[in-house]
Amino acid sequence: MLNLTVMSNPRPPVRKFNKILSVETDPEKFDTFNGVRFPPRVPGWIVWFELVGDPIEYNVRVDARNEREARSLALITLASHGVIVGD
Repeated sequence: MLNLTVMSNPRPPVRKFNKILSVETDPEKFDTFNGVRFPPRVPGWIVWFELVGDPIEYNVRVDARNEREARSLALITLASHGVIVGD
C-alpha cells in the first residue's frame, strides 16, 4: 500500500516597497576590449531601497542611461519579483 502525504508550502510574506534611499553609479561596471578596461557605454547604477517593516537596506543593480531611468528600472524589477510597489 502506498501512503502519500501532500505538503503545502505556506504563502510567502507580502513584501511592500517603502522608499528608495539612494541611487549611485556602479564603480565596478566597465567594458573591456582585448583585456583593457574602458568606461561603460551604458552606465551601471546601484539603487538602494527599503521595504515596509524591514530594517535591512537592499540594493538592485541596473543598467540605465541616467538616474531617473535607473529608479524606474529598479521599481519595475521589484514589481516583477513580487514586491508590491504603490498602493
